[in-house]
Amino acid sequence: MGSVCEPEFAHDLLLKILLKLPVKSLTRFKCVCKHWNFLTSDPEFIRRYLKTMAALESHHDFLLYDFVRGPFYIRILRERHGNDAQQVIQATNLKIPYCDLTLSMNPTKFFVVIGYCDGLFCVGIQSVKSRLQTLILWNPSLQDLKQIPVPISWRRESWRVLGFGRDFSTDEYKILLVSNKYGVSEFSDVELLSIKNNSIIKAQKDLPYFAKSKQKSTLANGCLYWFACKPLRSGIYHDLILRFHLAKEQVREVLPPPCRVDGCSLSLFRGCLCVLRHDKITGDTDLWVRKKQHGMHKSWMKLIIFPETPNYGRIWRPFPICYIGNKVLVSSDNKKFFLFNPKDESYEKLVVHGITYWAKVFPYVDSLISPCGITKA
Repeated sequence: MGSVCEPEFAHDLLLKILLKLPVKSLTRFKCVCKHWNFLTSDPEFIRRYLKTMAALESHHDFLLYDFVRGPFYIRILRERHGNDAQQVIQATNLKIPYCDLTLSMNPTKFFVVIGYCDGLFCVGIQSVKSRLQTLILWNPSLQDLKQIPVPISWRRESWRVLGFGRDFSTDEYKILLVSNKYGVSEFSDVELLSIKNNSIIKAQKDLPYFAKSKQKSTLANGCLYWFACKPLRSGIYHDLILRFHLAKEQVREVLPPPCRVDGCSLSLFRGCLCVLRHDKITGDTDLWVRKKQHGMHKSWMKLIIFPETPNYGRIWRPFPICYIGNKVLVSSDNKKFFLFNPKDESYEKLVVHGITYWAKVFPYVDSLISPCGITKA
């Protein structure tokens, strides 16, 4: 009889099985033998595992958080077929040890999610003046975190836009900070922090744009997007979207959809950049998606309209666009959850036990990427 490390089935079959297991099982299997430990720790396996998890349609995990109490991890149950009037799910409190301790000791500081990429969350603790005090890279699947030194300049500056993503050309993770120029509100500076080298990259200075409000940029296809204004002449401004390419480290303008962008939100729709706009007249919320049409350049297309209903109120938080089956996870202005079916424009109640308030929701996939593995020791 062969040993556990020398199974009768082929190596490729073993890989296929391991690629579909949850992270919790894979971490236990590291103790089976050296070969399995080596296999599941291999960078190529880790990349393939992330790609496999992202492609699984039945994998419906979400992380919710609010600005003070921190994150909640939530597993969405698979859709039930039957005559149930509503689906019921359970939210479990998931604390980041360092953040939880820091916030409990200093109530004047606040928790903020900077961004999400490849199963990693970049989170920060900031002062009441929106100055970053602490940066943390966190993998909820592994319950592994790494504290990142905050540049001195970032401790002094009040940020307007934050972002986090991966440079596909180097596989390097970077944090973006955009600040309006002190004393010159119509200009802004863009700075990048390389997590691997813990170094600041002065990407572009004195940009002729400014952010009217604080935002978290949206990551799509290796670029970070956010809303900005461009001064045309005295008192006249042009609203647009800015795109920062993480590999080229350049800022470019992107035309917004053919609608007023005041009150709009940027998000992601199945890998494509999208804009959500609430119509104050009709009460509906429109979803505009930016994608290629017939092989041409990317353009905006109105894809979904979330209608306002007397029973549920205004649907104002359908972002990021999280799908459960063929339905969209949304929330109304009374903090209730619903599943929206675009085909018949119907809403289905979704009861969530264990949480009464939330600020944002992120779709989440299991990942074996360790924060400590991509930073200097």
